Amino acid sequence: MTMKRFYRFVIRLHPAEFRERFGDEMLFIFDEGEAGWGTAPLFADGCLSLARQWLSRAQVWTWAAATLGGVLSLIAGFGSFLPWQEMWATLRAAF
Repeated sequence: MTMKRFYRFVIRLHPAEFRERFGDEMLFIFDEGEAGWGTAPLFADGCLSLARQWLSRAQVWTWAAATLGGVLSLIAGFGSFLPWQEMWATLRAAF
């Protein structure tokens, strides 16, 4: 897979609104950078942009908060039944 195809894939992973607004411009800048200063900084920026765009969406935070709330309620409800000492000993041995 060529670098440009992989970069297009990174752009396609962005949310639709962002991709429609900035996708062509990102590809243009990639083409310019490929001829000049290289593509590694653009890849890093594209991946950071991907994470930033998805994390800034309210749905992601709602899902993350619901998951955290569910895990905390399970620990609160069933925490006394979990073998905490063995889990900590296993983690210490692993690291």
